[in-house]
Formats: sequence, structure tokens, C-alpha cells
Amino acid sequence: GTTYLSITGTDPHTSVDSVSIPALILDGAEDCICPTDTHTQLIYDSLPNSIHKVLVRFTQGDHCGFSQPGGPGQIPCETAETSACLTALDPQGTTMSPADQNDLTVDYLRLWLDATLLEDSEAMDAFTTLLADDRTTSQVNTP
Repeated sequence: GTTYLSITGTDPHTSVDSVSIPALILDGAEDCICPTDTHTQLIYDSLPNSIHKVLVRFTQGDHCGFSQPGGPGQIPCETAETSACLTALDPQGTTMSPADQNDLTVDYLRLWLDATLLEDSEAMDAFTTLLADDRTTSQVNTP
């Protein structure tokens, strides 16, 4: 696949090597716009191993499921994703509803932010438990 380059012209895979704070990356296994292999996995692998980093993959997650369900960008996003998926070598499979993906995203973010910013050990325990959710897979690096 092609390496993702942002609109600003920077390559996110080579821009993360100096990150020194905990990093959480969420992605959807059914994302045809920013496929895992050419986007989030490369970012995760490029982050230093000296930081706490977590990649959570929603097994039936797609690109637009990370946007606000019913929000102003939902329909244009779904149109773009449908188009991208029609031309993908690996067509999109079954996806979870945008509301379910959004709820799961918020669950991960709230626990991660409480655990890392507030140093809340109970939130980190709950985050670690959530990593076992059968709707996700994960990679974790804890130095």
C-alpha cells in the first residue's frame, strides 16, 4: 500500500520518533481510508519503545465510526469511505454501528486519559480490563 501523507505534507510515521509521553492509538480494522498496515501500525511501530504505547484495533471498526454519529461530517465521510472501500484490494467487511464505535472510543479515551493524566491506578486497571473486550485487539508496550 501507499504510505499515508497528511494534508500538511508531513509523514506521521517519521514524525513520532521524539514522542516522550504515553500514546494511545485507536483504529478500525475495516478502515479503507487509513488502512492499518499503511497507517496506524506504522505509527505505533515508529513510536519509541521507551514510552507506554497502546494500539487498540476495533475489529469491526471503520474510519467514519470515529466521528460523531449523526454529526455534520458523518454522511460525507461515509460516502468517501464507501468509495475508498469499493476500490480497495481488501474490501470492507462487516462494521459495527457508528454509535457503538463511538461509545467504545469514549470508553477507551476516558480511562486512558484518567490513567495517564491523573495517574489514576484504578482507571489504568479498568483500561487494561477493557483491552480484553472481544470487539478489539491490542498491542501494548510498557517500558
